[in-house]
Amino acid sequence: MRNSLAMLFVAGAAGVASAQPSEALVIAPAAPASASGMWIDFGAGATRLDPGNGQTYRGEYVRFAPQVTLSRVLYFGAELDIGSFDASEGPTNPSAARGDSSTGGGMPMTTQIDGQLGAAKLVGGARLMAGAFSGGLELAAGVRYTTLTEGTASNSVGTGVVEARGRLDVWLTPHVTVGALAGTDLARRDEATFALNVGFHFEPFDHTRY
Repeated sequence: MRNSLAMLFVAGAAGVASAQPSEALVIAPAAPASASGMWIDFGAGATRLDPGNGQTYRGEYVRFAPQVTLSRVLYFGAELDIGSFDASEGPTNPSAARGDSSTGGGMPMTTQIDGQLGAAKLVGGARLMAGAFSGGLELAAGVRYTTLTEGTASNSVGTGVVEARGRLDVWLTPHVTVGALAGTDLARRDEATFALNVGFHFEPFDHTRY
């Protein structure tokens, strides 16, 4: 009996030793999830800007911004803004504004000013998640081109922009966010921007939740 048990033990040990690696059950710790992700913002906004003539005008624009996460907190990307602005300026002649007939003035005349804007910027920021919300601070730097049309005259100007902005987003699903951002130019504090965005995320929660 003892000899039989010994033979069975030796045979079992030999079988385990000769087993292929694919036949053995290996339990290894799971690799950490990647913190990388990509999303695209589509939005529309309002702005207050100086097209280069020392005056400030109201404008509207649409926004396209692809972004990529560098870690669970940091992200980097670019954006493209395309829009227009306009304003009405009253007469500079006081007698015309009063309708003074002695000077030949009649109804006050206004000058309509129209313009187009286009901007390309690089964006970098940091954000934190809290439940269904994410909030962040970001810096956007690039160049903005404006074309100002006053009557029959037209003038195009390129201007560097550096904006400090804050944003708040709500996660409707793991792949969709809606939110808003607001900011101001660091060099020209009278310029401001505000936009509403819809974000489409390629990875669930941008891999910021494990």
